[in-house]
Amino acid sequence: MEGEKQKRGKNKTGLKREKGEIIKDIDGGEEGSEKDGEQGKAIGEVANSDIRAFRDEVRAFRMDFKKDMDEFRLALREDMQKELNEFREEINQKFKDLSNDLQATTVRVTEVEQCTADIEEWNGAASDALLDVLEKQREMQEKLTDLEARSRRNNLCIYGIPEGSEGSNLQEFVTNLIKSELGLPLSDTGLGIQRCHRALAPKPPRDAPPRSLVLCFLEHRTKEQVLHTAWRKKEVRLEGKRIYFDHDYPSEILMRRKAYAGILKVLKTKGIRFQTPHPAKLKVFFENGTKIYESVADAAKDLKKRGFSVENVKDLDSTYWKQQNTASWKRASADRRRATVDQDRIREKLQSFQRVTRGSSGSDK
Repeated sequence: MEGEKQKRGKNKTGLKREKGEIIKDIDGGEEGSEKDGEQGKAIGEVANSDIRAFRDEVRAFRMDFKKDMDEFRLALREDMQKELNEFREEINQKFKDLSNDLQATTVRVTEVEQCTADIEEWNGAASDALLDVLEKQREMQEKLTDLEARSRRNNLCIYGIPEGSEGSNLQEFVTNLIKSELGLPLSDTGLGIQRCHRALAPKPPRDAPPRSLVLCFLEHRTKEQVLHTAWRKKEVRLEGKRIYFDHDYPSEILMRRKAYAGILKVLKTKGIRFQTPHPAKLKVFFENGTKIYESVADAAKDLKKRGFSVENVKDLDSTYWKQQNTASWKRASADRRRATVDQDRIREKLQSFQRVTRGSSGSDK
C-alpha cells in the first residue's frame, strides 16, 4: 500500500512539473509572438522602402529610356532626311545630265537626219541619172548588137566538124562538103565564099567538142540557100557524125537563144512544132493557133498556164529591170517622224518627273 501511495505521489509530482512546463512554454510563446510581430513590422517597412526605391529607379529608367529613344528617333529622322535629300539631289542631277545628254543626242540625231536627207536627195538624183544611163546603155547595146548581127548576115556557122579534118585548105574542104553533102550544083565562084576559119578560140582538148567553122559568103542569098538546104535535109553527117548549120549570131543573141533550151526540150517531148525567129524569139504552133513569144519569161508564163511543166528558166532580159528596181533607196520619212514624236513624248515625261521631284524635295525641307 505504501508502495502504491509512493507511486501515486510521484505521479502527482510529475503532473505538476508537466503543468508548470506547459505554462512556462505558453508564457514564452506569447513573449516570442510579440517579438516576431515587431520584427515583421520592421521587415515590412524595409521591404516597402526597397519597393519604393525600385519603383523610383524603374520610373527614372523609363524616363531616361524614353528620352534616349526620342533622341534616337530624332537623330535617325535627321539622318534619313539628310540622306534622302542627298539622294534626291543626286537623282535630280542625274536627270539633269540625262536631259542634257538627250538634248545633245537630239541635236546630233537632227544633224544626222539632215545629212541623211541630203544623201537621199543626192541618191535620188544619182539614181535617176544612173537609170537614165542604164536605159541609154541598153539602147546602145541593142543597137550595137543589131549592127553586129547585120555585119554577120552573110556568115554561116557549121558545128560538129572534128578538129583537123579540114586539112590544110579549109575553103576547099568546105566547098566540097557543101557540094557533096547538100547536093548544091554550084561552082566555086557560085558559092562566093570570101573567107572561112575556125571560131576564134583556143584549140580544145581531144575529148572536148570541136570549134565551129565560120563561113563568110559574098552574097546573103547564097548563104540563105545553103542554110535552108541543110535545114530541109534535117540530118547532115560527116564521117558518121552529125553536123549542124546555123546563122552566125552575136554572143548576146546567142545567150538569149540558149535561154530557151528548157522550153524547147519540153516542146520536143510533147511533139509540138516550134521555130526560133531572129533574133531571139520563139514561135510555137499549137493546135488552136500559133503563138510568138518575145522573151523567155513570156514563154514560160504562158506555157505554165497551158499546163506545161517548165522549170529552171532564166530570163536574161529582166536584168535591167532588176537593176532599175534596186537602184533607188526607199525613203523613211514616216518612220523618222514617228521617232521624233517618241523622243518629244519621252522628253516631256522626264521634265515633268524632274519638276515633281524638285517640288517634293522643297516641301520636305
